[in-house]
Amino acid sequence: YRYRRADGAYAIAGDWKLLYTAEYAKQDDYADGDSKIDADYNRLGVGAKWKEIYARVDYEKLGSNDGLYAFQTPLGTNHLFQGWADLFLTTPRQGIKDYYVSAGAPIGPAKLWGEYHWMKSDVGHIDWGTEFDLALSMPLRKGLLGKLEFAQFNEGDVVAASRKRDTTKFWITLQYNWE
Repeated sequence: YRYRRADGAYAIAGDWKLLYTAEYAKQDDYADGDSKIDADYNRLGVGAKWKEIYARVDYEKLGSNDGLYAFQTPLGTNHLFQGWADLFLTTPRQGIKDYYVSAGAPIGPAKLWGEYHWMKSDVGHIDWGTEFDLALSMPLRKGLLGKLEFAQFNEGDVVAASRKRDTTKFWITLQYNWE
């Protein structure tokens, strides 16, 4: 397993910043592991930020070894990737190419942000579908944060073994931080 990452913000002028992300990882079989394990991951993203308002575009690929094995993240916090509906917690063997835009801004003491994803397979020309995600968080009192999240996934091509049906999810969460 190999991994490289560059991520940050570069000051342009005044309150403007250029956002960037570049990542690469490679999964191979280990010792006497399964020889099908041979897949890569990459992500490229760019955006702009003005004060606390941002917008960006990203491309993320969880590659496939010709449909035999796809890049997996079994120990990852997967709610952050391929949309918040959590339909791709295990990468389909055909892989995923995720093209997405995201934006966010404060609204008074609250924060609003969202994403829109177009997901395709790495091999086999499968349209996995699209997803719209929207979230709002707000401090409720010292140490207590309230959060609302919404995810709407719309199915693309119907692939029996890896089918991801239309899905709508909604979360209400509270987070308390002790100091």
